[in-house]
Amino acid sequence: MNKLYQRINIPIININISLALVLMLNFILKIIYINALPLEGDEPFTVFFCQGSLPELIEMIKTENNPPLHFLLLSIWVKIFGISPFSVRFLSYLFSCFTVIYIYKIGSNFFSHFVGFFASLFFTFSSLNMLFSHEARVYSLFAFLTAGAFFYFLKCLKSKTTNNNFIKLTLFNSLIIYAHFFGFIVLFIQVLTLIYIIINNKIEFKKFIYSYIAVFILYLPYLIIFINRFLYSTSNGTWVSPPTDISALYFMLWSFCNVPFITVLLIVFLLMALFIYLFKQKNKDINFQTILVLIWTFVPFIGMYILSFKVPMYLDRYLVFVSIGFYLIFAMAIYNLRVLLNIKYVYILSFAVSLLFIISFEPKKEIDKRKANECALKIKEIKEKNPSTLVILSPDYTFRTFSYHYNRKYFNDYKNTITLLNNENIFPVNNINLIPNHILKLKNDIVFIDNWASLVDSKETIKSYIDSLKANGKNVEDFKIGGTKITYLNQ
Repeated sequence: MNKLYQRINIPIININISLALVLMLNFILKIIYINALPLEGDEPFTVFFCQGSLPELIEMIKTENNPPLHFLLLSIWVKIFGISPFSVRFLSYLFSCFTVIYIYKIGSNFFSHFVGFFASLFFTFSSLNMLFSHEARVYSLFAFLTAGAFFYFLKCLKSKTTNNNFIKLTLFNSLIIYAHFFGFIVLFIQVLTLIYIIINNKIEFKKFIYSYIAVFILYLPYLIIFINRFLYSTSNGTWVSPPTDISALYFMLWSFCNVPFITVLLIVFLLMALFIYLFKQKNKDINFQTILVLIWTFVPFIGMYILSFKVPMYLDRYLVFVSIGFYLIFAMAIYNLRVLLNIKYVYILSFAVSLLFIISFEPKKEIDKRKANECALKIKEIKEKNPSTLVILSPDYTFRTFSYHYNRKYFNDYKNTITLLNNENIFPVNNINLIPNHILKLKNDIVFIDNWASLVDSKETIKSYIDSLKANGKNVEDFKIGGTKITYLNQ
């Protein structure tokens, strides 16, 4: 197997030029669509708290289910460049673009230029990774650190005497667990790979042990918070639903591949690669880089699926770091076909698959779901007609998304945002009883913005109140804007 991924003498183009072209493609393509979607979901939550002082941010992090690295980086960034959508997403944009460098280097340095080029191309035209390159959240940083950590891990395996690579590995491993708790899975993958190599080949692994000890020491300041958040999450559960059946594996793979056709192609190529390995490949030894990519891809892909029946976590955003492994394996599987086909046909097939990625590419993925700006605009229209209109917003934490689009000045004045909204008769609540009685008794028009209120209002007190008003003959207009239901009762 060591000979399986040797470089061939038919380069696509000079490696430095091809990497520069792919990197430039990422910079241009991702900047074009950086403002295609409104800030929504957890993005306003992140930006809201990053406006605060460092002590305020630290207090928030103590009860937040995400480590501090991205919050700290974005906190510094917004204080310099502001909170416009372009500004708060620019860091994610950069991290996503730079991820391509490590994907290309892993492929070209440890397999072939072919694998590096096409794996980075698949990543570039992944609708899922394009989405996360435009989210003011941690996921593109997580993918970047994962790719970097595995690159330096492989460099350390290849040239174990180079201290510089071990320092970089230690740095990336430390940063990744400060970026996301699933960064520990990345460390676990490295350990599994080391165990396999140690069992099959005697290697000097003391420096790896020193590196992991250094990572542990660097993590000590956050360790107590990590333990508390882990215990809280496992005991209180999550909002994520467990998988219904094994089809969840297929649909996750689909999210990596844009469309079902490419997903099926990937499965076919993987089966063909397995056939070649079992029946055509004379040397059955598997090199360490192949082992790493296989473990990187399949252990979390299947393992997190199984664990999700106990602690639900099987979401595409949580597995974004796994998608990179799949792009590498996809390119490796196609390259493997040169055992059966003339190399020129392998190139033709690879460009054909790349074309499929390009054709199926959705740079505005989730555009139909993300309509927070339109929702806020609708409320503005209603408020212009009747400023005294009572607006009930639930769950209460969605006030950050609403205020960002309704009135940026309210959002920016983060200590008084709710008060400013209340002054306009806008109440973010989880229960109808939290709205002052004298407000409810006024015969004003009422708008109920339901952003999955049942999640926090199990007795449906708000819905029951609205239904009672409907029964009393109020005129009702219902709107569905993205994932939000708006009920407007007017006199």
